[in-house]
Amino acid sequence: MPVNQPPTLKHHMKKLAIIAGNAFRYIIPADLFTDPEEGSNLTFTMYEAENVPLSKNSWIQFIPTEREVYGLPLEAHVSRWNFIVEAQDSEGLVARGPLDITVQQHKSGRTINHQFIMQFKLLKQYDNAIDWQIRALEGIVNLFRDTDMDHLIVLNATQNGDMCEFVWTNETLPKDSACPIDDINRLMKIMESDTERGSPSAGLARAMSPELKISEVKWRGTGRCAGEPVAGTTTPDTYPPVTRNQVDHVTATVGHLLVYKVPEDTFFDPEDGGTRNLQLSLRFSDRSDIPSDNWLQFDARNQEFYGVPSPSDQGSVEYQLIAEDSSKKSAYDSLIVEVAKAPTIRPTVEFQMTMDPSPNLVDSASNKRKVVGKLAALFGQEETDNIRIESISDNPTTIIWYNTSLPMDRCPKREIEELRRMIIVDERGSIGGNLKEHVDQVFDKDLKVMSIRLIPLGLCAEQNTKTPKSMVPAPPGPNPQNKATNASPEYSDYLVTFVIPAIVIVCMILVAGIIACVLYRRRRTGKMSVGDEEERQAFRSKGIPVIFQDELEERADAEPADKSPVIMREEKPPLLPPAPDYRGGDDAPYRPPPPFAASRTPPRPKATPTYRKPPPYVPP
Repeated sequence: MPVNQPPTLKHHMKKLAIIAGNAFRYIIPADLFTDPEEGSNLTFTMYEAENVPLSKNSWIQFIPTEREVYGLPLEAHVSRWNFIVEAQDSEGLVARGPLDITVQQHKSGRTINHQFIMQFKLLKQYDNAIDWQIRALEGIVNLFRDTDMDHLIVLNATQNGDMCEFVWTNETLPKDSACPIDDINRLMKIMESDTERGSPSAGLARAMSPELKISEVKWRGTGRCAGEPVAGTTTPDTYPPVTRNQVDHVTATVGHLLVYKVPEDTFFDPEDGGTRNLQLSLRFSDRSDIPSDNWLQFDARNQEFYGVPSPSDQGSVEYQLIAEDSSKKSAYDSLIVEVAKAPTIRPTVEFQMTMDPSPNLVDSASNKRKVVGKLAALFGQEETDNIRIESISDNPTTIIWYNTSLPMDRCPKREIEELRRMIIVDERGSIGGNLKEHVDQVFDKDLKVMSIRLIPLGLCAEQNTKTPKSMVPAPPGPNPQNKATNASPEYSDYLVTFVIPAIVIVCMILVAGIIACVLYRRRRTGKMSVGDEEERQAFRSKGIPVIFQDELEERADAEPADKSPVIMREEKPPLLPPAPDYRGGDDAPYRPPPPFAASRTPPRPKATPTYRKPPPYVPP
């Protein structure tokens, strides 16, 4: 026999966005779930988040046989809602899919100038609260046949036993600067009896029968119509507060103090006003109380979230912020508080503070908030953003923290020294190493500080300062011989990581430079040079001929001492040589010149001979 397969979710449902005060209906698609054996013949159920069945007083309901989701959200239900739709086959196997609904505030919610109020008695027993609300809304639409249901905005619906009150407004009425009193009276004439003020008309009674019996109908002016007279004599019931702007999401960081003040426009009550006039409280999503040792607490007087989360508190938790007015009517806002991991840092100094045994410091969010605030004030800082708590331990009470305002890319010796002088008496004094009176002034008697230590880390690991509360002598001067032996592991790592590699690189660069210089010098000495500097200077002289010693001796021997020219008395010009006889036939045969001897080596240039100018010619 084949094994039964469970249903499967084929696709997700679309997210719905509905308007507060308007009724809605939504049919779940038949092909949303499928089953291999039964197809779409499944049993459907709808749950709230965390598998909680829908309450009879819920603003949303579900008809399983029709797969129909319907509801009537009010202003108090403006939020994001997450529901679960479950499909079950005949053998009990199930599949689930999410249904996300966002209830939005009506766009004209803040410009309403009138409210219609109808009080009636239930003549029929309804299983769900919104069933009689939708019945009353349908009766009003039937009375005003030319009015669409979307134009009627339901403001409130309350039930006390079998007596109910239904409040709505008509969006089609003008919202100008003047009150539309004529239009309001026209609608009241249709709903109110002509003979008795406040009694329903016959048409209104027929529209609501047989399920509802109208006892009174009236209207009340708001906004521009607030000064208009109100029909009816009974005192209207107060309205619950409504949510205007949800908090939705709050983010905290591990080790940092979270202080979040609820905004003024989060809630609004028609009678009491804004958030500051309401009583706020914080609970878990299931309305259970928050224990006193939880990291997050709520200050109802100042309407603030506060706490210092630890690494074990990382994650997201859902809470409910509840607002209650003077008549004990309430509204709530669902929000998520997320604790994020602290960013990675490389602190240069660690602060350790030892205190008298303080009870409930580890598990008390209020005491942690007080300590973090005093640590910031100790160093003259108004904000606590730069204080990062690393740990808080008991026996003895020790707090370890970092100051994130200090630079972390270098050792901030000057800044650390300034912080040290804020809390420690100068070591050159007679009571060196003691805490200043400023510390006792900042910390009250309930938080008595015994000692504060500044432990260098990272780039400042070679420094160490300890400041006990008791009287101690000034530390002796440093010993240069013991400095190397007492070096911390962080300092050794710093030498190995930065100093030694830098020295090696510099040495390699110097050696390479020396080798390059030697090679350059050898290359320069191998080139040809012409004589020494004196000879080169002589060649560069202009206008002075160069005469060697042997040439000078030859000239001295050849030339007479007397430079006068020799002129012969019988000198005649030389005769021309006889012309050759071209007529003769005895020509010598032609002889070609000797062949030219080719050579790879070009012939050396011959030196130009030195010529002397001939003596001047003197005619006889």
